[in-house]
Amino acid sequence: MSGNRTGIVHWFDINSGEGAIIDGQDGMSYYVHYSAIKSKDKFKKLNKGELVEFKLYENLYMRQVDEVWATKKTKKRKPEARA
Repeated sequence: MSGNRTGIVHWFDINSGEGAIIDGQDGMSYYVHYSAIKSKDKFKKLNKGELVEFKLYENLYMRQVDEVWATKKTKKRKPEARA
């Protein structure tokens, strides 16, 4: 899958290094691993409610985030997952 998407961090556990991002286009929740975070910071993490841009890829089991980075807009929003 290609193209940048915008979404909101639904949750991120710094101990396990994984979390979920809610896509602003389709409202779906996608898995994210800390290794996908593009940041110059030594300790990579995402904050709940943070507005981010990301790319998706699809493997045999699921679609998940391939790359994620903070948007230039730093406004936090309340994440809303689709049922």
